[in-house]
Amino acid sequence: MQHRFLSRIEFVGGLNVEGFAVDQDAPERVLTVLAVENGDVLASTRADTPRPDLKAQGIGSGHGGFLLRLPLRLADGREHRVRICLEDGRDLNGSPALVALPARGLRAVLRDTAEELARIAPEQAQRLLHAADMVGRLEERAPQSLDFSDWPDYRALMLPGMIEGLRAGIGGNPAPAVAAIRPGNDPRLALESLRSQTFAPGAVVQLGGDAPLSPGVLHVQDSPAGLSQALEQLGAGPDTPVLLAEPDVSLDPRALEAFSLALREHPLAYSDHEAPPAPGQTPMPRLKPAWDYDLFLSSGYTGGVLGVCAGFLSGLPDGTEWADLPLLLLERLGGRVPIHLPLPLWGRAAPDPAPALQAVRRHLARTAPAAQAYEGPGGTVRVEWPLPPGTGLTCVLPTKDQPALLRQCLNSLRGLAGSAIPLDVVVVDNGSALSETQALLAELEATPGVHVVRAPGPFNYSRLVNAGAAHGAGSILALLNDDLLFPADPSGGWLRHVLGHFSRPDVGVVGVKLLYPDGLVQHAGMTLGPDATAVHAFRHCSGAEPGYMGLAAAARQCSAVTGACLFTPRALFNRLGGLDEHELAVTFNDVDYCLRARQAGLRTVCTPHAWAWHLESASRGADDSPRKLARASRELALFAERWGRYLEDDPHYHPLLSRRGLPYLGLRFPLPAASHLGRPR
Repeated sequence: MQHRFLSRIEFVGGLNVEGFAVDQDAPERVLTVLAVENGDVLASTRADTPRPDLKAQGIGSGHGGFLLRLPLRLADGREHRVRICLEDGRDLNGSPALVALPARGLRAVLRDTAEELARIAPEQAQRLLHAADMVGRLEERAPQSLDFSDWPDYRALMLPGMIEGLRAGIGGNPAPAVAAIRPGNDPRLALESLRSQTFAPGAVVQLGGDAPLSPGVLHVQDSPAGLSQALEQLGAGPDTPVLLAEPDVSLDPRALEAFSLALREHPLAYSDHEAPPAPGQTPMPRLKPAWDYDLFLSSGYTGGVLGVCAGFLSGLPDGTEWADLPLLLLERLGGRVPIHLPLPLWGRAAPDPAPALQAVRRHLARTAPAAQAYEGPGGTVRVEWPLPPGTGLTCVLPTKDQPALLRQCLNSLRGLAGSAIPLDVVVVDNGSALSETQALLAELEATPGVHVVRAPGPFNYSRLVNAGAAHGAGSILALLNDDLLFPADPSGGWLRHVLGHFSRPDVGVVGVKLLYPDGLVQHAGMTLGPDATAVHAFRHCSGAEPGYMGLAAAARQCSAVTGACLFTPRALFNRLGGLDEHELAVTFNDVDYCLRARQAGLRTVCTPHAWAWHLESASRGADDSPRKLARASRELALFAERWGRYLEDDPHYHPLLSRRGLPYLGLRFPLPAASHLGRPR
């Protein structure tokens, strides 16, 4: 006898189908849900997502939710009627699901139609273009996403258009290039990669191996010095493009062309790549950010294929190791930075190697002798920068009637201070009324190194911070929430690590990893773009989890960090006019500040090597009242108007990564217009 079940398809959007399915006779049993078209199973999933709302209605035991991700091949613009059913063939309530979706979105289809219509009816075409733009804005506000398992089909759809975008953006033809290959354990892989290139190399240099891979290959010793000598022997000019591939990598057929084009305008380039798949899985794309020096030192993220102009490879001395070469090239750029080709142009046959700690140490010895590099968590490198001379810290803490939280925060803050770092505290009281709070404030007023600033009135976080920042003696300001709890560190290493970043004059803001009390991540840097706003990266991941590409375990640049724990030089804060207390009273003032620092030519760095617990909004409360929601909506609209270009293109977030929900969890969908995405950034 079949069990009874309750089900509903609650949402069909893009290639996602969401709903619930619960076994009424065995509520603990997890049902399997299938997507079927013409008898073929397209996708399956377990209905095991927590659904406390169902349990509250007397349905099931607290789970039963599901998300079905349909394959990308259904996004062909045609109508598909997809049965959503159980394994025994019974349909769910709401089946079939209707899917009619162009892969590039409705805006792209309307724009293509308008271009064709313009020849015969220009006025109607203009109206259609206007409608396309309106539809596009709606698509951007409610984007969908694809799972990484769709990557092979996604890559096949995107890469040709991205290559065309690169050609159109740079113009002209690529110059004859030198392919420098290190054969490794599988020489056939290197040879097949070269033979598959759509743009034939002008010359091939084989670095190492027992014998030349084929006639006409220049065979030299496997070392950077050997490469220098080979280029000299070939008579390569300083602008000759060179593609250098590590052992055991495979090149996309368009790799040599893409790198050669990029090197017409930039002396050093890197690209995205594919990591080897786990058994039974598809390859995992490594979709990288634009150039990030901190991440490069932490993880060597640029990887095993580089494009470089030959002049930067000349005269490499004997004894130079391959691990040193990317860092030496960086030093030779003389202030210029490598550029990123946002194209997956190569793949690895083995897992990505750990960064070369000794090479980072040698680089720092040449460029920043007072800095030190150590082995970090998750195979990363942790760099400790020296404290700037005369560094002192002023901590600004807005508060209102949370005496227990404030005392706990201040006590833990004192546990961070080492004797080498002068520290003072400014408590900004926003009109507290509780007697316990008044007693604590009176106690603090009598405490050396603590200032209490009275700032009654409506809650305006920016105004409170600005009022507090006018006090204290520290050269660095720390904007802190009163619901933070810092780990005990009497050595002062926590603060030295954070404040040392400011020994580099181009660093304007530093943030740290924040954890919920249960150890899950609340903040590890902020990403612009998902859901057309600023989103905390790696939220709800385990605090020890490295995250996508190891980014949660590495010091890296990001567009913004949270104002709950934000460090910035006092001089910069004053020069930028502090936080925007006039238009961003509560939300987005931290992101706005970081972006204004970026406009001033300064970087924002987030480090996971300093962390704290954060009871998010414990003191202020959530934006859940009608008045608060209206204010938050106004501030979001103003922020989007002011910084919309960064919401559309965060350089620290790849343009092919998802724009829905939390970042780094999937691929962007609908597919963006490929023509401009392949251009260097």
